[in-house]
Amino acid sequence: MNNFNPPGRLTSGRKRKYLIIISLVVGLVVLSLASSGYVDKRVADIFQQTAAEKQKSADDLLYTPDKQLKIEGKNNVWNVFGAARPKITIVEFSDFTCPFSHENFPVIRAMMVKHQADVKFIWRDRPPSERSVVLALTARCAGAQGKFWPMHDKLFQNQSDTLGNQAADLLNLGESLNLDMNAFKLCLTNRTYLEALRQDTLDSVNLGVNGTPTFFINGKKYEGEMSEQDFETIIKELQ
Repeated sequence: MNNFNPPGRLTSGRKRKYLIIISLVVGLVVLSLASSGYVDKRVADIFQQTAAEKQKSADDLLYTPDKQLKIEGKNNVWNVFGAARPKITIVEFSDFTCPFSHENFPVIRAMMVKHQADVKFIWRDRPPSERSVVLALTARCAGAQGKFWPMHDKLFQNQSDTLGNQAADLLNLGESLNLDMNAFKLCLTNRTYLEALRQDTLDSVNLGVNGTPTFFINGKKYEGEMSEQDFETIIKELQ
């Protein structure tokens, strides 16, 4: 029997020879493209994306002035407690009707008092309902008379009552704090601090605040309730 190979067919040995030649040619082309500075676009995109993600992660660690303003807000007077020149700033986005904020309230207030010489605490509103807006305005109107934190405490301490009660009950809280009731009523009626409340809400959306309480500690976000030990650990790491 003759070992005849028709035109167009290759023996296994010749196939291997051609594959080796083709591989060498492809390798030379790739090497040539690489040496000339060419990089496949998909590969370049991956490198660029990875670099961008690394940069974003690095930027997230920087408490830049722009980021600080968005997190802390401006014109903070009535809603601030603690150190004037702190190394650590804790911002809480919260809601007076939130049961989780209510549960976390005693822990936060205890930490505020304990670390007031070193840490600055800032309250900001994230109201999800009209009732939340009314309570936030109540605290702000008390704040206009230097009584924000006492009203803050009373709203949480009486949360189950103020959730469903009438305006008269909020006025009673104002009277219990010895507020100028005419000024307090006018402030509530005119919804004087509604625009500031809108700004808090807008900032919370831009910062990705999805629920309350949400904390920013030196710019880093922490979502949900935090224990005393959580705060102590973070504060110790940052001091």
